[in-house]
Amino acid sequence: MKQTAFPALLPALTNHDTTSHKGNLFLLKINGTSMTDADIKNGDYGVFRKTDTLIDGAIMAVKHHGHSFIKHIKIHKQNVRLCWQDGSGTSLLTPIRNIEPQGELVSIIKVFAHDEFERLINH
Repeated sequence: MKQTAFPALLPALTNHDTTSHKGNLFLLKINGTSMTDADIKNGDYGVFRKTDTLIDGAIMAVKHHGHSFIKHIKIHKQNVRLCWQDGSGTSLLTPIRNIEPQGELVSIIKVFAHDEFERLINH
């Protein structure tokens, strides 16, 4: 992430919300372990660039039948495969029309001292 981008995200980090928007970037708190092989861990924060287009090969935030996912995207003709990155080989193949793209992953913010970080953003 560029140094100039981080100050723009500080208001998002202090917004006391797990989803915060700043321009065309938004921040999501990661919940779950399905992307650990991509070094995306439970409790990390993902910085996403808003897009309504699926990007083949990208890690994206998407909605599928009302459920939100952060997955590696593979496009196959009129279908898309949402791929877990946790060593399980799990994936979900579905028609593209069933997927609502939210954003492309730009960066991950690692938080090592979660209690300290939560205290910082809640003051």
